[in-house]
Amino acid sequence: QQQQQQGTATSWSGWLSSLFSAGAPPSAARASSSLAPAVGFPLSTEVVEADELFWRKWVDDWLVHLLPANIYLTFEEAVDSMSYIQTESNFTAWEKTSAKYAGAVAMYLLCKFKLNKKYGITNPRQQLKDALDFWTRALGEHDFQSGSGRPGVADLTVFGTLRAMKPYRAFAETASPALLAWYARMEDAVGPPSGVPRRENVVVSG
Repeated sequence: QQQQQQGTATSWSGWLSSLFSAGAPPSAARASSSLAPAVGFPLSTEVVEADELFWRKWVDDWLVHLLPANIYLTFEEAVDSMSYIQTESNFTAWEKTSAKYAGAVAMYLLCKFKLNKKYGITNPRQQLKDALDFWTRALGEHDFQSGSGRPGVADLTVFGTLRAMKPYRAFAETASPALLAWYARMEDAVGPPSGVPRRENVVVSG
């Protein structure tokens, strides 16, 4: 039994290593130690919790920083992202237009000259595409990262981040068919943006 457990741990570590070698961001690689239990079987409580921790850290350390880098990648995209200001009824037409373009300039310059350098983002579109491909490779043949027929915490964490980017050009230009299929399944399970996912549709560890 001990040999079987050690073999399981080795295969789990090997799976992680293959993901990292396929293009995991540096911040995700630093979290890898949390994902390799010394002993245990796949889908044990410890493994599930470690998996959730890994993806939450990956989102916090890497994916969220790719969103503004891509939403405000060009001045044109930055202006488009500020279009919501036009719907604010508390401003005059001149104030809306001024705020829209001033905000676009500020965010475009902030990302280009400060935030991207701070987080090591040199090719925003390609790095976002690589990150989304990394996520879908980890899904494998499963509908959800939870490994079951319902989304888990990792799925919800990534989905919540990507939902904020869905209306923008960056999402359409980087989302693969596999990512779009997973996203559609998440929309069915989670419901409208203002809604709270029904508990029976979500896998909760612990």
